[in-house]
Amino acid sequence: MSEIIVLTREQYFADLRQVAKQAADQALAQFTASQGRPASVNKSRAAALLGKSKSTVTKMIDQGRIRTTTDGMSIPMTEIDRYLNA
Repeated sequence: MSEIIVLTREQYFADLRQVAKQAADQALAQFTASQGRPASVNKSRAAALLGKSKSTVTKMIDQGRIRTTTDGMSIPMTEIDRYLNA
């Protein structure tokens, strides 16, 4: 017995974005695992990597100088690299 599933255009593209994001996150995690470093770090670890205090890193995030993950709980290593190479 087959079923027909009807999706709106918005639902379809939302699902596609979600799958693409998950695939990108997984690819990044595998790449960084092969490089021997984490994909993201917490504020304390970022402060140590940048040679700054945790409160300074928090201010940098608030000012938009460093971006965090969507949930705001960690800082991607790519963002640490971007800041250090700027």
